[in-house]
Amino acid sequence: MVMESVRGRGGGADRGPSGRGRRSYKSWFAGLISAPVLALALTGASVTFWPDWPAFQTLARVLDSLTLHMAAAAALGLGAMAWLGAPRAAVLLGAAAVAVALTLTGQRYLSVSQPLAPDLPADITVLWFNMLAENATDPETLAAALADSPADVVMVTEAVPLTGQIDRLAQAFPVRAGCDTEGRCDFLVLSRIPGMRIKLYPLGRLQERRMAVVRLARPGEPPWTLVGLHMVKPWFFGITESEEWKMMYVLHRISGPLVLMGDLNAAPWSRRVHLLARRCALATPRLPRPTWPAGAGWFGLPIDHVLVREARLTGLDRFGAGLGSNHLGLLARISLDGADPDRPVPAACTP
Repeated sequence: MVMESVRGRGGGADRGPSGRGRRSYKSWFAGLISAPVLALALTGASVTFWPDWPAFQTLARVLDSLTLHMAAAAALGLGAMAWLGAPRAAVLLGAAAVAVALTLTGQRYLSVSQPLAPDLPADITVLWFNMLAENATDPETLAAALADSPADVVMVTEAVPLTGQIDRLAQAFPVRAGCDTEGRCDFLVLSRIPGMRIKLYPLGRLQERRMAVVRLARPGEPPWTLVGLHMVKPWFFGITESEEWKMMYVLHRISGPLVLMGDLNAAPWSRRVHLLARRCALATPRLPRPTWPAGAGWFGLPIDHVLVREARLTGLDRFGAGLGSNHLGLLARISLDGADPDRPVPAACTP
C-alpha cells in the first residue's frame, strides 16, 4: 500500500508541471512584459507633447511619427498581459493610454485632412518620387517609368540614377530644371506643360538644391504654384530649424492655389507636418498612403506627402513599386477649382 502510494505520487509528478506551476510561469511572463508594454502605451499617448529639450528631443521627434505603430504594438501587448493574468489595473491603465494615443492622433490628423473629391475633374496630375541615389535599377527602366506615367509634372529627388537619361526624358518632358552640367542631380523637375517657371533653391544649411518652386499662369486662369521639398529628418537639430525657416519664408510669399509635395521625413500626424498644415491652411489626404519603407506596404510610414490649399485632391496613388527605391512615390490628380469653403485660407503662412 505504501509502495503504491509513493509510486502514484511519483507518477503524478512525472506527468508535468501542476496547475500552480503553470500559473507561476504565466505570472512571471506577465511581469516581464508589463513594464515595456505600459511604457510603450504611455509614450504613444504623450510623445507628441514632449518639448524639444536636449535631454530627449531626438527620441521625441524619432517617435513622433510612430504613434499609431506604438499604439498597435501596445494593444497586442495588452492582450497578452490580460491572457497571462496581469493585474487588471495595469491592463486598464495601458488600455486608457492606447485610447488617448489614438484619440489625440486622430484629432490632430482629422483637423488638417480632407477626403478626396473623385467627382471633380482633375486639372493637373503631378508625381513625386524619391528615387534613392544608390538605386541599382537600370536607369533606362527608371526613365521609361517616368515617361510612361500620366503625370504633367514630375518631381524626383535623389535623382542621381537619371544623370545619363536627361536627353531621353526631354522627349517626353520639354521643360526641365535640375541635373546640371556639373554632374549634380539631386533634384529634378520635369514638365509636359510649356510656359512653366521652375526655380530650385538650397534648403537651410545644406548646399544641395532640395526645394523647387514651379509656377504656371495660363490665359484666363488663376496662377497656381507647386512646391517640392526634400527635408532632413526632424531630429537633425542644427539643420532642421534652418530648413523649416526657409520653407516658411518661401510659402509665406505664395498666394492662390498651392500644391506642396515632398519627402518630409515625418508622418502627417507628427508635429512637423501638423504645424505646417495648420499654419499654411494646407490639407492632407484623409487616408494617408504609406511610402517608406517601400516593402512594408500598408504597414509602412506615410512620410512622402501631397498637400493642397485652394485646391482638392481628386485621386492619389502610390507609384514606383519594383523600381528599386526604398520609397514609393505619389501620383496625385488635382482640381484647382475645388477649394473647400469650410477651410479658411490665411493671407500668408504664419510663422
